Amino acid sequence: MPNVTFALVAVGIALSLITALSLIIASLGRLNTDQIAISYNTISKKLSRHTQAAGLHLNTPGFKFIIFPSVFTSMEFDDISCLNQDGVSINLDATLQFQADPNNLYDIVIQFKDFEGYKKILYATGRAAVHDTCAHFNTTAFQSMRGYFQIKLLEEMKATFSPFYAILRDLQVNNVRRPGDFETAVKDKEAAKENIKIAENERPKLLTQARTEYQKALKQAQIINERAETDSNIILNQADAEAQAVRARYSTETDTFVSLKTKLRLNIESLLNYMAIRVIGSSKNDVYINMKSPAESSCCNLETTQQKLYDGSKNFFRKLKDSVKNDEIKSFQMNSCCSSMYCTIPMVTICDYCEKQYCSNHLTLSWPTMVSVLNKILFVYFLFFTTTTINSNEIPPCNITTNINEQNINIEYEAKTIQDEFIVQFTGYYTTIARTNYLIRVFERNNVSYYEIIKRNNLMQRYPSDFDIVRFNSNEQIINALKKHPLIRAINPHRQIIRHIHYSPIEDDNEIASNKRKLHRSPPNHIRIAESLQAPKLWKMGHRGNGIHVAVFDTGIQDGHPHFPNIAEVTNWTDEKNDHDTIGHGLFVAGVIGSNSECLGIAPEAQLHIFKVFTNNHISYTSWFLDAFNYAIVKKVHVLNLSIGGPDFMDQPFIDKVWDLTSNSIILVSAIGNDGPLYGTLNNPADQMDVIGVGSITIDDAISRFSSRGMTIWELPAGYGRMKPDLVTYGSLVRGSNLVSGCKVLSGTSVASPVVAGAVALLASSVLHRTPNIINPASLKQTLLASAQRIRHANMFEQGHGKLNLLRAFRILNQYVPQASLSPSYIDFTECPYFWPYCLQPLYYSAMPIIVNVTILNGMDVVGEVVGQPQWHPQDSYAQYLELSFEFSSKLWPWSGYLAISMTIHRNASEFEGIIQGHVTLTIESPAKNSESLVQRSDLILPIRVRIIPTPIRSHRILWDQYHSIGYPPGYFPRDDLKQKNDPLDWNADHIHTNFRHVYEHLRNAGYFIEVLGKPYTCFDASLYGTLLIVDPEEEFFVEEISKLHNDIINKSL
Repeated sequence: MPNVTFALVAVGIALSLITALSLIIASLGRLNTDQIAISYNTISKKLSRHTQAAGLHLNTPGFKFIIFPSVFTSMEFDDISCLNQDGVSINLDATLQFQADPNNLYDIVIQFKDFEGYKKILYATGRAAVHDTCAHFNTTAFQSMRGYFQIKLLEEMKATFSPFYAILRDLQVNNVRRPGDFETAVKDKEAAKENIKIAENERPKLLTQARTEYQKALKQAQIINERAETDSNIILNQADAEAQAVRARYSTETDTFVSLKTKLRLNIESLLNYMAIRVIGSSKNDVYINMKSPAESSCCNLETTQQKLYDGSKNFFRKLKDSVKNDEIKSFQMNSCCSSMYCTIPMVTICDYCEKQYCSNHLTLSWPTMVSVLNKILFVYFLFFTTTTINSNEIPPCNITTNINEQNINIEYEAKTIQDEFIVQFTGYYTTIARTNYLIRVFERNNVSYYEIIKRNNLMQRYPSDFDIVRFNSNEQIINALKKHPLIRAINPHRQIIRHIHYSPIEDDNEIASNKRKLHRSPPNHIRIAESLQAPKLWKMGHRGNGIHVAVFDTGIQDGHPHFPNIAEVTNWTDEKNDHDTIGHGLFVAGVIGSNSECLGIAPEAQLHIFKVFTNNHISYTSWFLDAFNYAIVKKVHVLNLSIGGPDFMDQPFIDKVWDLTSNSIILVSAIGNDGPLYGTLNNPADQMDVIGVGSITIDDAISRFSSRGMTIWELPAGYGRMKPDLVTYGSLVRGSNLVSGCKVLSGTSVASPVVAGAVALLASSVLHRTPNIINPASLKQTLLASAQRIRHANMFEQGHGKLNLLRAFRILNQYVPQASLSPSYIDFTECPYFWPYCLQPLYYSAMPIIVNVTILNGMDVVGEVVGQPQWHPQDSYAQYLELSFEFSSKLWPWSGYLAISMTIHRNASEFEGIIQGHVTLTIESPAKNSESLVQRSDLILPIRVRIIPTPIRSHRILWDQYHSIGYPPGYFPRDDLKQKNDPLDWNADHIHTNFRHVYEHLRNAGYFIEVLGKPYTCFDASLYGTLLIVDPEEEFFVEEISKLHNDIINKSL
């Protein structure tokens, strides 16, 4: 019995312990680091007043947490429509960062139950605040005072949300949209203002012209009146004299006949008979009484003797008849020689009777009428006497200039270092004497006896400069001594640049070839570039490039060319004695920009500054460009066109000077290159972020075969390059100025570049009046990219943002507000073919990072910075599988910077398949324009969309070694395309997305997944891959890499 009692007690104790333990477990709860809560007892129906933070908490049994976020949460107000102060409907998007006040969580739960209910009330309250704030601003304020509107809206929301215990931190207003009718009205108003301004400017000139013409007409009328009075007096006097003579004659005859009648005593009838007998008797010919002479009804023979012709027609008809007699022109059958009123004169024959009729009839006409008729006849006479044969096929159609040559421009570059010559760059601009003294001191301190500071004889010698060319025996010690000087920024080898321009017949880009036959499309049309871009519409509005100065760096121009009345200056930076263009390349480029007649340029009234930087033998030097660039800065040109370039992006002095140009607000436009259809063949400086790089398309909006493709190769050792070109435009079969006169047709990106430069000049002239000035390299580039028209079936590395759209760019620029933007403006790996190659391969767990390089354009100022860190905002829980890391320019200069986004997939998504999306936010700030204004700020959003698949099996995964490629010395580019046997140099990058893209696409089509290794071999796990591709490595391998690779092959079956 005691045992039973003991057992029962033991069981009771155990049950008590179990019950107590269960109650303890039921009373425990955990909150994550981003959560706060208050507990609610579901048994007693009581709500705790105590706010609990992250961690493990013990509460009464039967409780549950009512959870709120402990961090700020985003609330999106999408497409809110509100009426403003003017009664106009405004649509906008807003994003609010808010948090429930932890100190008042109890009151919040009492009123709103939980976080979802709380959010609904806040959302409705926020919309009301938007409507209320919107009503206090007029329509234009939403653009001109957007920052102030955002501040007032945040204040309104804080006041409205205060009863609900909400803490607000930040508010962003995005995508403000005014009604289309209003935008049209604003545009019409601005156009009307422009028209009024033009009319006001034209009125004084027209009044002066009218007064001048009036005075001329008045003077002419006075002269005519005086002449008429004189003539009338003469005629009147002659008439009086003739009348007196007639009266005297008749008076004499009357007296005679009266005397005769009296003497002979004749009556009237007898007197008449006497007179008739005297007349008949005195006649030498037969007289036919009561008969008419026969009328001549046919033309007399051409061989009749010449008759006396009257006045001005006499010599004309005589010459015409003599020519017919001498068979100098062909005779034609004459159907009708004369009419009752005038001579019907066939092209070549005439008769004596017609001569008389013509003269007798037409000499009685007014003098101007007779002159007009004779002029027409004389013109026909001249035409048939001076022209032997006219072939109708030789007559050119309307507005087509003859002697048009169709040619491609093939340009090859060769850069070589000049032995023992160096460019010494200084930290600032100093006089020649100051720079010389700095260098002499360095050489004297290092006991250098042989050196030469080369004198440069050009226009910049009268201005301070930031570099010198120095010749000395190359010595590392001397170079280091120069680098240590506090005023010397860098020292680099001096380079000679040789450009070979070859003109070849244009080949049809649209030719489709096979083994047996070729299918040819219709011959292409020549592109009249101004009309194709609809530039005349802007010309009619008064925008023709007026006030904009455009620099053309090329081969010079011909003096006195009839197409260029608007040349501001021609300068020669070569060692040749004249600035004549004997090649025709520079002249053609200038014509596309600003030709004023015949083959019209896009901005025909822009002021052209011609810089000859290449000799007639196609030779240039880095120093020539540096001096010419400095002079362009001195002259304060607005736009600079470089239809030249090359692969050598290692020419650091040249690159530094390009940055100097754009930092001085010069808009630099450059050709992307003619090395297509190969990828990775971009030319410098068109591949720089601050430069507008231009590619070419045909008249059918297809990418020209010769146009170079991206991606940029500056970044390729790390994996991926940037998107270039920036945009494309017509560069095939474009019509422009010929060397001496007339027009010709050329193709090449060096043609497309001046098209964009001319468009920039034309657009800039339309906003030249705006204050403050918005013309800068970033604002114009943003305008061109935002207005570009996407080309179908072309990817981002072929077309950039798309085709130049001049009219759309005009509309955007005239509404432009200084801001920052991104290029590309979104990332979508599901959009093919535009996002090639990213769209060909989905993302998956354990893959090497995919890197997308985005360019930041800052239209607010030449300098700026990224505030804080970019933030990734997943759209839903699945989007958290995408993990992003960022590298970016902490300082943006000049006008631009970069944002590199590295993408990987979380391990939890190793079996996930689907499309995820979200967006990245970042903020750009630039200094205030003046002491009275606020810091300039732009909040940017970059939407991202990618496709994820389960991790592929190891045998289908290939790793491409990019890390050991293209580590070349400056200026040396091995060419590994085996098809090009004549040129062993390569500068298109050894990358699966450039010269090996066909290999990449072949492997993808076969079901393989290719990843890019941008790090040493010690940074990847060989057990994940079936194959490592090492293709033509240039960089050496570290000992650790060799050891790891050996281990991977032996132990991991790589």
